[in-house]
Amino acid sequence: MRSNRSKAVLAVCSLALGAVPSHSQDTWRWPEKPSNLKVLPKDWPGSRLQPVMIGFTRALGVRCSSCHKGQEGKPLSYAELKKTYY
Repeated sequence: MRSNRSKAVLAVCSLALGAVPSHSQDTWRWPEKPSNLKVLPKDWPGSRLQPVMIGFTRALGVRCSSCHKGQEGKPLSYAELKKTYY
C-alpha cells in the first residue's frame, strides 16, 4: 500500500513539474562576445561567463534582474547594471 502511495505522489510531482511554463529566460542565449565587462576579463566568451554568473546568482540567492536592468520575465539589458541593488 505504501509503495502505491509513493508512486502516486511521484507521478503527481512529475506532472506538476512538467506543467511549469517556460520563461523567456529559457530562450535567451549567452552572447558570443559579452560587452561592458568591468571586473572580469574583457576577452571572456559567453561560455566562460555563464558559469560565473550562475554562481553569483546561486551564491547571493538572487535572480539576474536583481543586478541587471529590466523586469523579471521580460528581456533584460545584461550590458547595463542597476545603480542601486538593495
